[in-house]
Amino acid sequence: MAMRRLRHLCVSMAALLLGLTWYLSGGRGVPGLATTWRPSLSPPPPPEAGSSNSRRRLEIKPGFQVVIPRRLRGVLPRDWPRKDRETWLNAVYYPWAVGRVNDACRLLGIRFLTNVTSSQTRALVSFPGSGNTWVRATLEAVGGVFTGSVYQDGFLAASGLLGEMLRFDSGLTVLQKTHGDATKSPALNEFSRHHVREFGCRGVLLFRHPAAAIVAHRHLDEGGHLGHAPLAAFNGTEWRQYVAGKIAVWRDLYSHWLRECEPSGLRIAVYERFRADLGGAVRRLLADLGVPVDENRIQCLLKYGSGSVERRKLYQGVELFDEDQREQMARVVDTVNKLLLAKKNFSLPYLR
Repeated sequence: MAMRRLRHLCVSMAALLLGLTWYLSGGRGVPGLATTWRPSLSPPPPPEAGSSNSRRRLEIKPGFQVVIPRRLRGVLPRDWPRKDRETWLNAVYYPWAVGRVNDACRLLGIRFLTNVTSSQTRALVSFPGSGNTWVRATLEAVGGVFTGSVYQDGFLAASGLLGEMLRFDSGLTVLQKTHGDATKSPALNEFSRHHVREFGCRGVLLFRHPAAAIVAHRHLDEGGHLGHAPLAAFNGTEWRQYVAGKIAVWRDLYSHWLRECEPSGLRIAVYERFRADLGGAVRRLLADLGVPVDENRIQCLLKYGSGSVERRKLYQGVELFDEDQREQMARVVDTVNKLLLAKKNFSLPYLR
């Protein structure tokens, strides 16, 4: 009698667990048993508000520091455990979700691409301090798809750039940040020597005037993403050596791409033009990348910004470069501009 009751109890619990599994999967079977990659640059359509899919989706808002686990970094998503693919590759980040309860912008999210292909491996190449992170955030907000990086920077990932922690060649991000030979990270030295080859000569070259970029780079080196270098760091022999070295790196980084790559694989973006005409610059670059542009997202971007982490400006009005340094910068701009004209029929707005 006792054994029969025990068997009945086991059968009932098994049925309950099976029903619970079916319910949690939305009636489609056990979550993660199948993953479909659709060949599109567009993110998957958002779930209807209040649907079971919407309730189960990993939804991330500004201020909630959610980062892809360390054990998954360096591993292509196709090799992740099924449960991790189901969880992380369906994650959505809502850049405008906080403090705007009655605004439709709060419903606009950012997702991963839905296909696995190397064709989306395209570098967003810039000298450090050229606004790479800010441009990534604006492209994500309007395009609705995550960008990636070769650096896997936990601070940036926690700020909402969720694709930061994927392998740069995952095929699930629309652009991948690199500073190429300009990085000083020993771990990336071997990669940086070959970054053009690794990206197959596919890249967006993001320019910023070397003076502004070098100042921002100095702040990054001394104070991290949000901190500042002390004013004393912009004076003396060490500063002069720093500037001379960085001017050469600025020239070599862009020259490397322009000399090695065919024009068809390159796109050009200018930080200052993003600042002057944000909507127009974002539209043009996303169109070049084949990413649909939602005008509602453009309006949200213009109204609220991208939510990107930004360092507040300091030492404005203080001259940090002498005449000789300015002359050196003018010469390297001219050198790179000649390559741009020959390769892309494009001229930088920095010429004298």
